Amino acid sequence: MNLPSPPLLLITDQSQATCPLVDVVAAAFEGGCRWVMIREKNIGPKTCQKLLSDIIRQAKPFGAVVTINADVKAANLGDAAGVHLPQKKYDFCSLRLQLGQQSLIGVSVHNIIEGKAAIGADYVTVSPVFNTASKPGYGPAIGVKGFKEIARSLPMPTLALGGIEPSNVAQLRKGGAAGVAVMGSVMRADDPAQKVNDIVSAWHG
Repeated sequence: MNLPSPPLLLITDQSQATCPLVDVVAAAFEGGCRWVMIREKNIGPKTCQKLLSDIIRQAKPFGAVVTINADVKAANLGDAAGVHLPQKKYDFCSLRLQLGQQSLIGVSVHNIIEGKAAIGADYVTVSPVFNTASKPGYGPAIGVKGFKEIARSLPMPTLALGGIEPSNVAQLRKGGAAGVAVMGSVMRADDPAQKVNDIVSAWHG
């Protein structure tokens, strides 16, 4: 399974958004984002389902991919392209039977042991690479060196998450990142389209 291109995963968090979430996501698509994960832990199933449907509709003109965090049932019902799961041991064969063989499955990991437990996923996010305002005190940050050690020990693509900015994207790519994941920096941005464009441009170098 190939990752979306460019390999920039935007993770939603409407509690940090400076305007309605659908507007932030629309701007991100305009800025070059082609992969969004719905991660809204404080809304009910019906609201989440509507949000997923709205963002999938927004994504279609851009050929963008929309996945959902943790909720396998919602991914099935809402035509999401896949699911991103919290760290634990999974039966990926069973998951693919539920979701379809073409579904994009990711797992959050924070060290090599967790990464090896996620073998079978299409990708993992590795965090926190840098300190991040989205999750203050979450860590410790592993830095580029720590990220590189994890990325090089795993067979699947790794995305760097936590404190990602245009200024550090190039060194992460050189360190083995298959892509990057962002949340708060885009959610809080005055101009989400420009923020996304700057990160994508930095990735392409």
